Amino acid sequence: HAHLQKATDKLSSLATLDGLTGLNTHRAFQEKLEEEYISALRHNLPLSLLMIDVDHFKKINDQYGHLAGDRVLANFGQLLKKRFRVEDFRGRWGGEEFMVAFRHIQKETAQGALQRALEELRALEFSGDHGECFGITFSAGLVSYPDDGRDIEDLIRKADERLYQAKKNGRNCLIAKG
Repeated sequence: HAHLQKATDKLSSLATLDGLTGLNTHRAFQEKLEEEYISALRHNLPLSLLMIDVDHFKKINDQYGHLAGDRVLANFGQLLKKRFRVEDFRGRWGGEEFMVAFRHIQKETAQGALQRALEELRALEFSGDHGECFGITFSAGLVSYPDDGRDIEDLIRKADERLYQAKKNGRNCLIAKG
């Protein structure tokens, strides 16, 4: 019976965790976000949402190899896991795009922690499939409920718009307004 339970637990964690990054899958993140949003609504608490994307990821894969690209995503996942509070949750949104939800804090508060994480990430060195060294940057959009949107779709759309704005502004930055 215990073996069956172990196997079932493993399967359910496979369904909710992304194999490469160890973060929540898109679907698992979305479900958690909906629960969190309902709680924020009920208790009149803020909820901040970050959408973050590794800059020029296709170029990393093309120039340094797909294994190097995988290492970037795996390390990025680990960094997101280590940074921020236990009650914040993270997910791989798709490809080289990630999401972090900050419970009960305004985006201004989240921004300080994010700036530190950005600097830490910029300082990381990766090695290509042939031993070349390279660094990475990323672009991000940050929003918070209730200021930037009244429902999840609004917040995600707004975070996506700000991420796009960060890319238009030359990448390697975080946009939290506009």
